[in-house]
Amino acid sequence: MTDAQVGKYIRLLCLQQQNGGLSEEDMLQVCGTKDEKIWAKFDFEDGHYFNKRMSLEANKRKSYVESRRQARNKADEDNVRIYLLLDNESSNIKIGSSVNPVRRYNEITNQEFSTKGTSINRDIKLLWYSEPVLRSVEKEIHEIYVNQNISGEWFNLTIEQIEDIKTYCFEKRTSCRTENEICNKKIEISNKKEEKEIVFKSEVFEFSEKYPETMLNKFCDYWTEKSKSGKMRYEFQKTFEINRRLVTWAGRDNSIIKASPENITYKELVRRFNAGETDIWERYEHIKDNGKDMYKLK
Repeated sequence: MTDAQVGKYIRLLCLQQQNGGLSEEDMLQVCGTKDEKIWAKFDFEDGHYFNKRMSLEANKRKSYVESRRQARNKADEDNVRIYLLLDNESSNIKIGSSVNPVRRYNEITNQEFSTKGTSINRDIKLLWYSEPVLRSVEKEIHEIYVNQNISGEWFNLTIEQIEDIKTYCFEKRTSCRTENEICNKKIEISNKKEEKEIVFKSEVFEFSEKYPETMLNKFCDYWTEKSKSGKMRYEFQKTFEINRRLVTWAGRDNSIIKASPENITYKELVRRFNAGETDIWERYEHIKDNGKDMYKLK
């Protein structure tokens, strides 16, 4: 086939993948005329044209993905974390679940497509993730906030609703029943490089009552920076006691943004979050001010 014919053939395969089958109108729209060399590569059945090899490969891929999904669901039934992502462009929140929210966040930020009402690009932030819960908890939360759903797993939520989700996940969390199980779980996670960062951050954020979230995030970003070998900065230290390191860090951190006492709008709340006040979600609560939705310091 000529280059032009190859181009038309590829376009038809893409169209088949999208629609599942091709009408004669589709074929003519791409080819212009009934090009025998191209049309010979498609079979006609039940009123549609289709390429057998494309259908076979698509079905094989679909079966493989489904088998992996079922295996993952079965293996990870009691070991997922609910995570919240903030889309900085639309202010929508993604409610998802993953064994490794940090890895899932990195996967999403590398995607180059959009969904209705929500931009999927690098301008999103991992807002929060829970302790391990049952996978079914994600579906329960989606059903609770079905009226706030924008598209797929993206929702338009207020700060109160975000806090309610955190509380719900805390109440639904799973826990190890014995000290041996706790020990074994920590060993299992520590042996996985991708899980070490989550463990480190969770231990750092145990001090969230003592230090602002902005400072803790900077602390984590610095000490979890990876070398070429994949080893994190803190792992090169002979000793690393988080409490002592935080005391030293807090004494040197002069960049913590102070909150202003006035009532602010949701748009201003998001703007300040993007400017670095990542703990602002914890410090403000929703109020009605002369009939308007506003937020004030708790």
